[in-house]
Amino acid sequence: MRSSSPDDGPILILRHLHGEPRGFEDVRATDVVPMSADGEPIAGVDLPGERYIHSAVYARRPDVGSVLHYHSALTAAFGLLGRELVPRTPLAPILAPAVVAHGYGGQIDTPSKGAELCDSLADRAAVLLPGHGVVVVGGSVEEASARAVALEDCCRVELAAAQIGAPEPATGPVSTAGSSEVTFVLWHDLIRGLDVDGE
Repeated sequence: MRSSSPDDGPILILRHLHGEPRGFEDVRATDVVPMSADGEPIAGVDLPGERYIHSAVYARRPDVGSVLHYHSALTAAFGLLGRELVPRTPLAPILAPAVVAHGYGGQIDTPSKGAELCDSLADRAAVLLPGHGVVVVGGSVEEASARAVALEDCCRVELAAAQIGAPEPATGPVSTAGSSEVTFVLWHDLIRGLDVDGE
């Protein structure tokens, strides 16, 4: 995450926790470490290899204050389809108009790969990484988190619809009306589920 102004200091990023048996609810303040705007370590801090996702998005998107990259089976699977995922649930407004699939599903571990990811993301809320996961962005931690929750819900519904035999969604504009209200509700539901103070 970064401050409201890109020039106010370093980017804060969650260090790599893959090898540790801890969940999101176990993250401590010491797990959040600084890096420079171009993705380089500050004061010898060990950084995740995919930090270039974050540095590239922040460089390209001044509207983004938080970047979330995670690996879920549903987003990895939908990314393999190689097509846009058009949200069709009540939570859709915060993902509108669609979530795109990036052409590369490997590690985004160089500045050039980060730039290519940003080309796919463009001005959207999220981009799927085939067989890998997803990158979700937002103006705040709350918005990025709410979009991730909404995306998982959308993937579950689309998977169920495909199993039943529902038709492919028609492409076209999806209303963003009510997106701030959806963000507020999802963020507070998430905080209640973690049993932490969200104020």
